[in-house]
Amino acid sequence: MTPLYRTILHASGGTYYQGEPISLADAQMMLSNDIAEGKVEVGAFLKIDEDALILEPADAKP
Repeated sequence: MTPLYRTILHASGGTYYQGEPISLADAQMMLSNDIAEGKVEVGAFLKIDEDALILEPADAKP
């Protein structure tokens, strides 16, 4: 079964996404679109936490 996430949080605080449960693949596609549109900096990435995804900035260590 594919894990689903209702929340994506900015590492610095705040919510990037909250709503219908989405897969990691869907979250990555959303992030990629936002990077392409200039809403998120190039190099930002998602980190899996227990019940949420964390949007890390480009300069964070994976």
